[in-house]
Amino acid sequence: MAYAQLTLEKKLFEIHLKQENSLNRIARE
Repeated sequence: MAYAQLTLEKKLFEIHLKQENSLNRIARE
């Protein structure tokens, strides 16, 4: 259970990072 929670949080964190990278790229252009 705890492992699944950690995996889910890690995925959400990675998605969040990708979104931030996309926004930063758009803002720079």
